[in-house]
Amino acid sequence: MPPKPVVRRTHMLRAAAAAVAAAGLLLGQGAAGGKTAASQPEGLTATSAQRLAAMVDAAASMATSSEQLAATWQSLEDSFARGDGGEVSSATLLREPLRALAELNGGLRDQLRLLRDELGELFSTGRSVRLRSVLRALASLPAQHAAQLRDATLSALEWPRRCRAPAALSRYGHFESLHLEHRAAEAELRSIGSQVFVLRDERAAADGTLAGLEERLSLQRARRNGEEYELARYLGSSLFRWDLLRTKVAHHLAHTFTAAQEAAREGTAGTDSQGGAEFAERQLGELEEKLQHAAASHKRLPGQRPTLGEALRAVLQ
Repeated sequence: MPPKPVVRRTHMLRAAAAAVAAAGLLLGQGAAGGKTAASQPEGLTATSAQRLAAMVDAAASMATSSEQLAATWQSLEDSFARGDGGEVSSATLLREPLRALAELNGGLRDQLRLLRDELGELFSTGRSVRLRSVLRALASLPAQHAAQLRDATLSALEWPRRCRAPAALSRYGHFESLHLEHRAAEAELRSIGSQVFVLRDERAAADGTLAGLEERLSLQRARRNGEEYELARYLGSSLFRWDLLRTKVAHHLAHTFTAAQEAAREGTAGTDSQGGAEFAERQLGELEEKLQHAAASHKRLPGQRPTLGEALRAVLQ
């Protein structure tokens, strides 16, 4: 078996490169076109509030990963000093690229901390002075450090080829396949989450419209089997890590429900007949069915991540 530092060092390289790229792609999206969620004049909707909450969650998660990378570099620097790994060429192949990426990760970590704090400030007070500049800085990171990221990738590919330990290439190939599988699962989870955000918003509006029509027409909808309540509990607890985010999103969904309910109750929704109420109930049922399907897919993916995570940790230990 090849020594563990072989994979841990290449993991450090690839993880640092991926962190910088992800910061630009995931968190820098709000800076595209010069607009951010904070600058939209119409204010937050339930959908945009959920998207912003997802950004806060991503910032917190990336900040944690950046801290872990810093700890990994410290451990590897100690192993370099002791001469662990058995490879004379390790200093020329990995030490300098790792050192450069450790410095880059330090800057990334500071920006992610700032982003996390600014997004939290936006949620708490409704405004943020520095959010747009932080997003622009994060979006520009991949381009600014393209040469370092390219060199790091090449170094990561070269190291296992020159490692004299048995099965180094196959071991690193196994790590790469796990890494790609994990990244694909994360991307799919984000994609499903984006669909869920819109469906939750639409469902809250449809539910409010039906509730208002029921009050206006003295009707009562058919009894449900309780699945929608179980769904609401799952989505309320699983989409976001912070209680603050869950509370904020719940507030916006409740506001959407109330606004639609008042419009229907006052007759400004455009439907004031029993046929309109029946149509509203069918529409609500269709949205709940779509949301159930999306939530089932969302629920399946988090179950895969622990297995992939354990397999990755087994390689890196």
